[in-house]
Amino acid sequence: MGTQINTNNSSKLANTNKSDLNTQTTKQRVLTQDDVNFEKGTKVISAAQKYIITVPKMPGEPLVNPETQEQIKDWKGNPIGDEGIVFWNGKDQGYQAVQTDGNGVLILNEVTKDVAEKLDYIIAAHSKDGTPSGCYDYKHLKACLTYAQKALGITDMYNSDNKFISSKMSSVGEAKTDASGNSYGLMKRDDRDVCEAVYVKGNYTLKTGDREHVAKGGLVVLKQGEDIRGIQPDVFERTYRKADGSNVTLADLELYTPEK
Repeated sequence: MGTQINTNNSSKLANTNKSDLNTQTTKQRVLTQDDVNFEKGTKVISAAQKYIITVPKMPGEPLVNPETQEQIKDWKGNPIGDEGIVFWNGKDQGYQAVQTDGNGVLILNEVTKDVAEKLDYIIAAHSKDGTPSGCYDYKHLKACLTYAQKALGITDMYNSDNKFISSKMSSVGEAKTDASGNSYGLMKRDDRDVCEAVYVKGNYTLKTGDREHVAKGGLVVLKQGEDIRGIQPDVFERTYRKADGSNVTLADLELYTPEK
């Protein structure tokens, strides 16, 4: 699958020097999902609860990075759309976006039942029908994200779509649907939904789909079917398990060091 990362340096993370994982450089290289080899990936499943916000069809803002004014693009360099919602992913340390075309969703990671209830309340306060699809406009939906970040301390959020939610996730507690019949609220991944995981060492920006992930020391890269995404190492260890349900750590993953 494209140019492979040098597997001659492959070893277990347990044998690496921890100081190597904290090395930072001022200029990071760019890797794409085609640069990652999953041949020796570890089978894992997600154990995290997530809060899903459906994004209705509505006028949005231009999908540009507010700092550089450059259009937000996917890993192939194609613009991901004309308008939608731009948001900051504190874990990936970058601006990401979701289109307001009626198909997109926002996933807020590591959400408890108590926090989900607070999110239900703030969304209802910005909506004419109490659900995300009833939000008055994109600014009201962004206000909900700001509340999640500043008041609830949720820094890990990313985009997806309704097809992924309906096929890969299930409700925790009472199932909720918006006016379009799309599921939202507190949910979790299907326990049978197995991913392949590898650890890619180094300082770089990884582009997968229409997301960018900043690696300061390394990222865990996950593959499920054709979907590939990066996840910060600390979040991975908290929210993933081996496919048999046992704990997983970075030391259990195959380590690849990108060629310089």
